[in-house]
Formats: sequence, C-alpha cells, structure tokens
Amino acid sequence: MKEKSYFEIFRNEIPALEGCTYLNTAGSGPLPMPALHTLIDSYNRLAYFGQTNADIIADNKKRLEKVREHVAAFLNASPQEIFFVRCIAEGVNTIAYMFDWKPGDEVIITDQENPATILPVFNLVKKGIQIKKLHISGDPNTVIKEFKGLLTDKTKLVMVCQVMHSNGIRIPVKEMAAAAHEKRAVFAIDAAQSVGVVPADMRDLDCDFYLLAGHKWIMGPEGATAVYIKEELIEKMDPPFAGVGTQSSFNFAENTMEYRPGALRYEYGGRHLSLYFAVDSAIRLLEKIGMDNIYQRSQQLGSYLREKLLRIPGITVLTPEDPEFGSGIVSFKIKGCDHQDLVKTLWAKGKIIINWRTIDLYTKEEGIRTSMAWFVREEELDYFVDYIKLYLAGNLK
Repeated sequence: MKEKSYFEIFRNEIPALEGCTYLNTAGSGPLPMPALHTLIDSYNRLAYFGQTNADIIADNKKRLEKVREHVAAFLNASPQEIFFVRCIAEGVNTIAYMFDWKPGDEVIITDQENPATILPVFNLVKKGIQIKKLHISGDPNTVIKEFKGLLTDKTKLVMVCQVMHSNGIRIPVKEMAAAAHEKRAVFAIDAAQSVGVVPADMRDLDCDFYLLAGHKWIMGPEGATAVYIKEELIEKMDPPFAGVGTQSSFNFAENTMEYRPGALRYEYGGRHLSLYFAVDSAIRLLEKIGMDNIYQRSQQLGSYLREKLLRIPGITVLTPEDPEFGSGIVSFKIKGCDHQDLVKTLWAKGKIIINWRTIDLYTKEEGIRTSMAWFVREEELDYFVDYIKLYLAGNLK
C-alpha cells in the first residue's frame, strides 16, 4: 500500500481542495486541473477557429474515437462495445427501450436504487411489466440467495447498482450476473458509485451493460457518461432511438437505413464533445495514480473514519465493515438528528462538503453519506468528526 504522502503530489492537481474539506465525491467529484485545461483548450479552439470549421469537426471526431478507445481499455472492453450518452438516466432509458416488452415481463432492481435507475424502470410499468425489488443487506451470501429466488423465466432485465448510493454497500455483481444468465436475463450494472474507486473489468464481471458516470469518482465534468454493451448483444438489441449518427447510410426513397457498426449505433444527435475529452483527461489522472492504489487508499480512509464515528454516542454506521463489500462511501445516521440541517451547518461553519441521503425508500429515513476519495487526508476526517461533535453538543449555532 502506498504511503499517504504519495497522494499529496496528485492532490495538488485539484484546486477546490484548498478551500474546503471535500467529502462528497460520490455526488460530484472536484474537477482536477488536467480536465479543466482540456475543457479550456477545447472551447478555445471552437471559439477561435469556429464550431463548423471542417478541420475542427474532423479532428473532434477522431478525438472522440480516441476517448472511446481509452474508456474501453480502462474497462477492459473493446471500443465497439462503448457508446456515449449524457447521464446515467439516459443510459438506463436507452437500455430499457431496447426491449420488446410484453405484459408480465419482469425487471429486477434493488430496494436501494438511485432515482436515475428507479424512474426509467417505473416508466415501463405502463407497458405491463412487473417490478421485483431485491432487498440489499450487508451479507453477500444472503443477497445472492434472495436474488436467485427472484429470478424466473419471465425475468428479462436486471438493473442494479454495483455500489448502493445511500450506504455504500457493494453487492456481488459477478455472481449475480452468472445467475441471471442462467435464466437468460440481461444483467446491467449502474457503476456510478463504483467506477473510479473500484477497479472495473468487463471480461471478469461478464455483465451485459455497464454504465460509467464521468463526474463522480472519475472527477470529470457533468454531462458525459459512457455505456458498455457486451459485443454479442449489439446485433440483438435494436437502437430504441435514432438521429444523426445512428446511421452509416440511409435510403430516402425506400425509407430504410443501415446502422453504424458496433455500439456507435446507439449514439445520435449532438454531443458536448469537450466534456468527453475532459473525462478522458480525468481518467488519465486516475491511471497515473493507479486504480489499485486508489482502491486501497479509499478502504484505508473508510476504516479510519468508521472507527472515529463509532466512538460517538448515537451514531450508527451503515456501511459494511468488511472492505470486500464496502466501497468509497461511508454512511451513517445519528439518532434524533436533522441530517439536512447538519449538512448545511457543517458547510456554513466549517466549509465541509458532505451529503444527506434517503437511506430507506419506504420509510424515508435519512442519513449522512461521506466519500473517501483518494485525496482525502486523515486530518480532514479528524476535523469533520470534531465538527459533528460540536454540532451535537449545540455549539455550532
């Protein structure tokens, strides 16, 4: 494991950290300088040379394909298996509408999904689908057992987060994908809370879809997301939407078109290419640090904070203790606490950025979510814990 001093060199690339304690990378990461410089350079070229300059257009297209190749390599996938969308919700919708749904078809989600997954699936209810909800506990064996119990011959799609956004529980998606495939169900992973902090390998996971958010743990700008689709599915899943970019050619007289090769057929219309270029730069920074180093540092920080929190009366830590089933998130709740007020007060009084989350979608119970990104210092966690104690003692009015 790398010494914490190793990460200080890279921390200097993130100017936002000079003015705050940043514990909300799970919401949106702080933009590093390499990504900012890429954005500025890209928009400068558009401003000074023109957005419809033929050379600029051609160069941007080539550059986007380089980004596609890089994202594919980052995920241990092939470039033809990657397509770009704006956000996770757009990716989930695109996947959901690839299916020819029939009444009685089943979709499995978890009981702790993010609305970016929940709402697109709920939108399918009008097509007659049945939604099943997998209860997520901190015990992976129980999760797998209950998941297998939900699978039937009518299960068409499983759409789950690899890491629960509310409490940081990491579920055994590799084993779940294998079980889903035994029932010939498509297995899709929302990796918004895992990619960039948990190493990703599509060949190892053997999932059918994998959605990567560029603005969270990767720390790129918001508005650029990549979706992996397993190559063998591409010819089976027709594009649900079409526009300029979907086609390699079309025949106006015969009302027909030929789709672009590979996953490119799922892209259409304008894209904010500069955002994808910046995400690419952000990924390169992570690779320079080393994904294994990032993962280990995150786990180290999580254990450190967990130990501190457990010493405070009234606090219940929600994230599993076992690092194999945890992630970069450490969530907790405080008995009798107004969690939203705590978030606002710690920002106003201590410039500490944390997030409150609904930890139970049925009861609407709330808690606090913190993010153990590689750049966090133990001293900042001490500072954060001290402010919680001051708040609970009524000394931050």
